[in-house]
Amino acid sequence: MDLAQVATYNPESDIVSLGRYPYYLDKGIEEGYTYFNLPGNSYQILQNAGEEFVEAVNRQFMYNQMEAAKDFGFSLGRYQELGKGSQLEYDLLVKSTNYMQVPNNLFDYFFRYIGNR
Repeated sequence: MDLAQVATYNPESDIVSLGRYPYYLDKGIEEGYTYFNLPGNSYQILQNAGEEFVEAVNRQFMYNQMEAAKDFGFSLGRYQELGKGSQLEYDLLVKSTNYMQVPNNLFDYFFRYIGNR
């Protein structure tokens, strides 16, 4: 099992909660959506090893969820723009031909899976 899998909560949900910390966590926990949360001090260990390690785990989480044909919602909370990690996630979805950004009342940004299931 890889670190991206260990950090995946509620994997049975069809919607992934992304966005700014802690807002995406709150929404994921409250609504039962899939979300990413590294256990213990794993995030600090990865950051100390280098930003590329944090990005690699984040990308693997995204690829795992995209392969599962899930929808993705971003919560920004009090922020006006995406953070570094959520920008990477947003860019992956924008570049994918299997996703389309659509309006959604529950999230600041929402991507619907439009590929073949």
